Amino acid sequence: MLFSGLIYKVFSDVVTAYQFAHIARYVQNLFLSILLVKFGLSLEDIGIYEWLMFSMVLVSQFWISGLRDATISSYENSPDKQQVLFFGWLTSFVLAILSVGFVMVFDHSVFYINQAVLPSDLILLACLFLVFQSLANIPETILLLTKKATLLTYYAFVSTLIYFVSIGLSLWWFADIKALMLALIFVSFLKILFGLVHFSGWSVSIQMAAWFSYFRYAIPFFLIALTGLAMDITDGLFVRHFFDAQTFAIYKYGAREFPLSSLLMHSLSIALIPLITQKRDLTVLKHKATRHMHLLFPVSILLIWLSKPLFVLVYNDSFLDSALIFNMYLLILGSRILLPHSVLLAFGKQNWVFWIGLVEIISNIILSYWWVQIWGLYGLVWATVFSYYLHKCIMLVVIHRHFQISLKDLIHVPWWVFYQVLAFLSFYICKVFV
Repeated sequence: MLFSGLIYKVFSDVVTAYQFAHIARYVQNLFLSILLVKFGLSLEDIGIYEWLMFSMVLVSQFWISGLRDATISSYENSPDKQQVLFFGWLTSFVLAILSVGFVMVFDHSVFYINQAVLPSDLILLACLFLVFQSLANIPETILLLTKKATLLTYYAFVSTLIYFVSIGLSLWWFADIKALMLALIFVSFLKILFGLVHFSGWSVSIQMAAWFSYFRYAIPFFLIALTGLAMDITDGLFVRHFFDAQTFAIYKYGAREFPLSSLLMHSLSIALIPLITQKRDLTVLKHKATRHMHLLFPVSILLIWLSKPLFVLVYNDSFLDSALIFNMYLLILGSRILLPHSVLLAFGKQNWVFWIGLVEIISNIILSYWWVQIWGLYGLVWATVFSYYLHKCIMLVVIHRHFQISLKDLIHVPWWVFYQVLAFLSFYICKVFV
């Protein structure tokens, strides 16, 4: 009965369907990370692939995420909703071309690892992937905003199946990073075709003044997204600077929060913005956040206890150190579950979110540089965990002072405190005694 109810909700509720799409994307990445190990790629080759993907995130993810958030934020109040969605796609294409130009000019800085620049053919494939992937993200946003829950669910399911088949075959036949990149480009191309078919019946035109207005509106969202990604970017750059490609692979395989926590909470925070904007009511936010807390915390705590044998089973002994990093990232859930940034964005306070995010970045940079020299790779992760909590604490102070919204309006506080204590206690016991 519970399972059938969940299936119904995924197909009928667009917020749940959007979360399902994000989970499907994470499952795709997890599937790929396992195949890279199981098909015999060396730890150094995996590190090179991870750095290649990280480099693409470095130059593009902030504007990809920013455009998505700007489109979602402006959609409900726009008199021409189709034009907003079209501008999102058009801007993605323009920024993708500019990003490729930046990469080609500064390739020695972007693609430098292990005291060498990556091969030119890999760089070319990475640039193609950047363009295709940036455009392939748009269909999910369109289906969310047009409230097509069923179609979004089918889209996520079918695209995941295609991903599994394409990636699996490319690694089975070739076990090569170049073949893998071609498969990723192929999957993105199919997603773009789906989006173009969806656009085919629309009547839109390029009005330069309206497009520039949309772009100006999106700029604060670029900055907000950049601050949100800066933690991962900072840590990745520190790892590249202080360690080699093999250590980068170990770090990237461990630097994953529990998949459901980051994906569900991020997609929930984005999907709730239009609802808060319309109703100015936090009841739905508190209800959904508390429900997610009761789901995510018990599973995360269980994973803290099981991570070591799971990493050896799923990957191999080479990634045992990744398990401790993974456990440290699981502790971020306590801050993830709180959604004060959704309130600020819904109330039009994008600039506040940016400046608070900037404090988080500065904190992470200072602590990362300090603690990496004391605790090595683990010092970087502790700096990230601390900065996440600092970020949410500042936001909570701001919304309480300016909107009289307190922590109890966002989450069920006694349960949140209980789960927090249990998670940190479990981490300590597993690290010292297990």
